[in-house]
Amino acid sequence: MNNSQTGALGLFFMVVAIIILGINAIFGDLSKNGFFGFMMLIFLVGLVLFWSSGGFSSNKK
Repeated sequence: MNNSQTGALGLFFMVVAIIILGINAIFGDLSKNGFFGFMMLIFLVGLVLFWSSGGFSSNKK
């Protein structure tokens, strides 16, 4: 897996975590079973993948 694929995967993780957190915030069951912390963990994993691959300038080797 090259840098652009890693960055895209990280971005995907971040977007999915934000969307799921937004849906849960609307329905107001955010505090159940540590779900918020789990989504934050997925978000942080996505962020680390994204930045370690070079962020938005990942086209350079």
